[in-house]
Amino acid sequence: MADDGLILESTPTSGGKFKVTARLAGQPIHMDTIDPANANHRKQFVAAVAKKASAADAAALDAELLRLADTWNAKGEAPAAALVEMDISRIVRPEYFTTADVTGLTVPVVIDAGGKPSPRWMQYLRWSDGRRESKELSECIKLPSGSRLWIHPVPGEPTMSTKAAWSSQSRKNWLEGSTAPNPADLFKRICKRIANYLDLPPESAPGTTATMALWAMLTYGYQAWDAVPYLFVGGPMASGKSTAFAILKELVFRPLTSSNMTAPALFRTLHSTGTQAAILASFSDVIGAGIVPIQGRKGRKKRVGVGVMRYNAVEFLKSLFEERPSTVRVQVIGPDDLPAEWHMAWDERAAIMEFDGGLPRERAEAEALKIILEEMARQP
Repeated sequence: MADDGLILESTPTSGGKFKVTARLAGQPIHMDTIDPANANHRKQFVAAVAKKASAADAAALDAELLRLADTWNAKGEAPAAALVEMDISRIVRPEYFTTADVTGLTVPVVIDAGGKPSPRWMQYLRWSDGRRESKELSECIKLPSGSRLWIHPVPGEPTMSTKAAWSSQSRKNWLEGSTAPNPADLFKRICKRIANYLDLPPESAPGTTATMALWAMLTYGYQAWDAVPYLFVGGPMASGKSTAFAILKELVFRPLTSSNMTAPALFRTLHSTGTQAAILASFSDVIGAGIVPIQGRKGRKKRVGVGVMRYNAVEFLKSLFEERPSTVRVQVIGPDDLPAEWHMAWDERAAIMEFDGGLPRERAEAEALKIILEEMARQP
């Protein structure tokens, strides 16, 4: 359709849905994947377009979407005999992917569209022959062989406030051919930065900072391995764990920070956001989902140890779908006998009772232990 230069372009996806793009004077102003037969979908799409193009005819837009739905219903789906199974290695997530032909990274940007800010996703691609380019995110990338690399899921439009971790100037320099930093030099710089904020035992400090630095770098290319290590460390309150949280959050690729997240919630979040590194304050059913903050901060003279364990991502995902991790019962005599995640919960609860509730420390610890034991007993 055309309405004062406004055009709707549509591409069928699946389940009767379409990726619909509204263009004004050739520039995309809104894009979404909708079911045009769904009245709410149409209403939301028309409202979003009208907000960005005040002269748009809402009734005409709705009529065009209805026509699209009616045409699709008339044509119907392709017959089963005509369906061809695709190679799923040709389907990649948008946020970051690496293939033999091309490597890509998707970044939220805000551009000037006719004098108005317009948020959208841009892909930065590096081809196997060394070429670099940026292009607006689409549902597929045409490869030199003539085949296509499909993007799934295609995210909705980013918000105006969505901040890109890769700065505009760095992206410009990259497109102009800037060279990548020397990996060894980068590793040393990361180790130095970590050591600047954490106070570690002299005998283990080099190994600890190296482990953290290497793990942070691993989050940018962990897909190359079937199994990857995760970091698990615990410590009392006010020992610097939040500082380590902040350090790792700044270093890893697309971090997710949370506390006491269950395995199903973690999986759904990772799938919807494409998060690469999950930074968890404590675990419930989750086994080896990411990293737990480290204790030790300059000035507090706390000591720390870092445990590195093997974690098979395939087995973890299987456990989410096929079976619930078994529950191990233990006889608890005192706080030191609590499992690590429960000990952390007990310590935090006791501190709240002491500082916010005004209880003596000894009584706060006893009351907190009683509550934690009751909660443990209710676990299936």
